[in-house]
Amino acid sequence: MGEGHALTADTYRPDVGRAHPGVGDHHGFDATLETTRYGRVSVYVYAINASGTGGQNVLLGSVELWVTPRAYDGTHWEKVGSDRFAWISLGPKGLLWAVSKKGKIAQYMGAGAWERRGTGFRDVAVGMPHDAATGGPQVYALTKDGRVRRWRDSAWEEVPGRFVSIDFGPDSDLWAVRRSGVVVEYAGGGEWTPRGDGFVSVTTGMPVDADRGGPRTYGVRQDQTLQRFRGDAWEDVPGRASSIDFGLGELWAVRGRGAMFEYVGGGAWERRGSRFRAVAVGMPGDGVDSPRVYALRKDGTVVRWRR
Repeated sequence: MGEGHALTADTYRPDVGRAHPGVGDHHGFDATLETTRYGRVSVYVYAINASGTGGQNVLLGSVELWVTPRAYDGTHWEKVGSDRFAWISLGPKGLLWAVSKKGKIAQYMGAGAWERRGTGFRDVAVGMPHDAATGGPQVYALTKDGRVRRWRDSAWEEVPGRFVSIDFGPDSDLWAVRRSGVVVEYAGGGEWTPRGDGFVSVTTGMPVDADRGGPRTYGVRQDQTLQRFRGDAWEDVPGRASSIDFGLGELWAVRGRGAMFEYVGGGAWERRGSRFRAVAVGMPGDGVDSPRVYALRKDGTVVRWRR
């Protein structure tokens, strides 16, 4: 079901008056709208014909955009269930998956409950495919020997390639790192495009300025320095980390001794706690105030950043 907003076009726009002599100069509009929608959203703008006059409603234009949920001021971590894991990933609409030290992969079902989805895994990545509405895969994972699997219709199917790290983001962005340190981007049809070398992990997400070319992909290099992929080249990002994740314009990182940091821009990081192993940033389930940052403590327990 669509969501509608009505505006009165009475803002001063002399260019409209010049283009349509006789109608006047106050037929513009400029507004910020509140919405409960989030993620990939289609926006349509119509001129609605005034009641009792001749003519029809006219579509002025349309655009596809990503709507980011309203930010919340997180102040503490809260525990999620009692299960323990070695890796975690958070995707669209609160879709949370994790892998245990023994290779068991599980999906979070809410209320502290996890549902097992297989064994023999080492990494998992949750994202948004182009064809999500028609059943496109949202979850990719690596087996213990580095082979790629994707979750489709309650079963795993194989994708060509063998890697040590993988991440899946919005718009079907699938990136991975080979054992040699080469980072690659999935080009479809079983093909991967090399994008650089000297990496240990990669993360891909949605920047707040995606429409202006903001970087979507960040990587951790073998010396734990950070870079982001812009255009067709890597550029340095201040700081070091052993684990990072990026989503909705938020970049979080875990440093070597387990300190958690959030990137706040301008080369600055703010500390968010200690004794962590990994972090996952994604889309909350309700689009408003539910947590969008989950993490693993050093003991493997799952926590989330909640105001």
